[in-house]
Amino acid sequence: MSSLTDTISSPLATPTPETIASLCEVLWGWRPCPEWISGTQACENKARGSCTCQRAAKLEPFFDFYRIITSYYLPDDIGNSHPAIASHDDLLGIISCLLKSPDTPRSQLTADYFDLRRQHGHSNKEPPVSDQNRAFSLAARIITMVQPSAGQQFEGLLEAGVQPVVWRGDTSFAAFLQATFPRRQHPSLNPDPTSCSARISLASMTSHRLKAAGLTIIPTHDLREHLALDAKKGTVSLFHYTSFLEEHLSSSYQHVSVSVGEVSK
Repeated sequence: MSSLTDTISSPLATPTPETIASLCEVLWGWRPCPEWISGTQACENKARGSCTCQRAAKLEPFFDFYRIITSYYLPDDIGNSHPAIASHDDLLGIISCLLKSPDTPRSQLTADYFDLRRQHGHSNKEPPVSDQNRAFSLAARIITMVQPSAGQQFEGLLEAGVQPVVWRGDTSFAAFLQATFPRRQHPSLNPDPTSCSARISLASMTSHRLKAAGLTIIPTHDLREHLALDAKKGTVSLFHYTSFLEEHLSSSYQHVSVSVGEVSK
């Protein structure tokens, strides 16, 4: 007797190196070198420390995460509808859409995106709204390493192991990020903001000091769980895709530098 996973498979095949290179380009504006993509020869610039293949090598844990969560995607099969994501190119297109239009409400952006895709001859069959929402949630998760959900559509809950963050249709991507990551002192580190003795510098939170304090470090895929303390179990969660954060910070710095340069002209 065959299992469910034997009869149902994701339309997203294992991404090729070319797909991973396109992912880097959409997220951060750079691509690994042709040698890294082809995998057929050594990169001459790698030894000089001046090639993007070194950045790609550090991002391999994130690439593995991308491979895993995209393999979980299963479209809603309703009648003759077309899946919201039929290929990695479709998913990268949604990621690009979110990054280019961060201030547009989710429901409007989703409708505009699939209307435009239909006009360009992608398919005359509209994906179910639930599948459209799932596609945008997946794209947002890849950008943020946080699992969003449209309303009560808790896709991937068992796989993630954490409660998704609701991203409402009237809320833009930028507003969703601001609500998910508000500027505040970490409650686990500053239980009493009026007490100077209770304040702990984030710079002092090294893994060595956490272990010395008797805490067990557990890795987490969800950026919201970073430094989450479970006093009963004696564990602290650490977000372990540091290269992913470094690339986001580097990309943000470059965008700010370009903006400042344009204003000064």
